[in-house]
Amino acid sequence: HDTLLFNLKDDPGEKNNLYKINTPKALQLFIEMKESYKNLGELPPHLLVRKDEDNSHYEYLKNKNKSK
Repeated sequence: HDTLLFNLKDDPGEKNNLYKINTPKALQLFIEMKESYKNLGELPPHLLVRKDEDNSHYEYLKNKNKSK
């Protein structure tokens, strides 16, 4: 999927993706998030419950790309 960046204060509905006009800021945020995540230390294992419906977005994207 596309990379997304929103200003939730001004755009709580997430309608305007600011990534293209703020790419350097977005990349810096990704770096900071990655560092923060590493600083959490060891985390407990994920408790995932998967169903076939969880992958429905992949079908949507596959069909979307075929129509281009």
